[in-house]
Amino acid sequence: MSLFDWLPAERKAASLEEFLSAAGGSASGVSVTHESALKTSPALSCVRLLARGVARLPMRVHQDTGERTKRVAKDHPLYKVLYRKPNAWMTSFSWRQTMMFHTLITGSGRSFINRVNGQVAELLPLLPNQVEVKQDKNYDLAYKIRLANGETLDVDQSQIFDLRGPSWDSYQGLDSVKQGKEAIGLSLATEETHARLHSQGARPGGLLTSAGTLNPEQVDQIRTGWEQMQGGVHNAMKTAILGADLKWTPLAMTGVDSEHLATRKFQIEEICRAFGVFPQMIGHGDKPPTFASAQQFFLHHIIQILDPWVVEFEQTVMRDLLTEEELDDGYYVKLNLNEFLRGSMKERAEFYKIMVEIGVFSPNDVRELEDRNPYEGGDVYRAQMNTETIGGSDATDDDTDDEE
Repeated sequence: MSLFDWLPAERKAASLEEFLSAAGGSASGVSVTHESALKTSPALSCVRLLARGVARLPMRVHQDTGERTKRVAKDHPLYKVLYRKPNAWMTSFSWRQTMMFHTLITGSGRSFINRVNGQVAELLPLLPNQVEVKQDKNYDLAYKIRLANGETLDVDQSQIFDLRGPSWDSYQGLDSVKQGKEAIGLSLATEETHARLHSQGARPGGLLTSAGTLNPEQVDQIRTGWEQMQGGVHNAMKTAILGADLKWTPLAMTGVDSEHLATRKFQIEEICRAFGVFPQMIGHGDKPPTFASAQQFFLHHIIQILDPWVVEFEQTVMRDLLTEEELDDGYYVKLNLNEFLRGSMKERAEFYKIMVEIGVFSPNDVRELEDRNPYEGGDVYRAQMNTETIGGSDATDDDTDDEE
């Protein structure tokens, strides 16, 4: 009896497809799950690139105090949680990296918000399979958390930090692994096939032939001896000694082998497309980029790919961790993208130079950004005075007089 024999005929095909989909089945015959997806180097590299990109940026609570003035709100209780220590065992970097990993793979990264006296005291990460979310007729969200002891805990949206990726229903992010399972599954399948070729293959690229006739026992002896001495990765490149009038005929790479390698390369690009990452950013490309093109790849990655995740993270924090009163008082959270200049001395120096010359930064502002102590007189803002205001005091009415 089949698993679906009890169903009506019109439901059998759909139910089988749903069952295989739920089990992670793909057309390649490989089961694709959240765990197995990360075993493919392109998927792992894409997720790690985006997660670390967001996690490395300094995250601080600021306050807009009005009249075009702002300050870093170190006195706000949330400052320490976000910038230093979200819980007892994680750093700010590791917490944000985990939230991004969960979001990029499953569509949502969630943490339980532990509040003490109305203030956020810690953020406790939840595994994606621990949480179920539903939306009621009033559009309010309700979460069911499965605890480690098997019990369940029902909480409302005020107790959950919920970072979401692109969403279809607006309250759950799309599962990237399910959406891209065919590309990931084919990558897993070709990688496994290639690995088995090296672990079990005894064909270093040629044929053994004999001028005479070999009986079955001799064939078995030659095959066994060849596999023992030449089969597997550990025997690669060893010297082969041929006897019994045997002849070795090397073979060039077959068309099947070439297509296999081409498929593996193409799947890297397909997985990068699924995550919206340039293949060059994870070390894959048809040709080495020039310095100029590498800079453009990096800038595009920051502006078009990483910055939307930065904005999503900032706005999620403000939605879930700041109250309406705090938002009205001018509090906001910012991830500083200037951190990407940290590894480039030249670009950082040029940036500071321009900011000082146009009067945006003072010398002490620059020293503070470089973690250096201020010096006396360094708080003066200067600007080059080689321009003048159009229609200023030096303007004349000669042209007007001539017209009259």
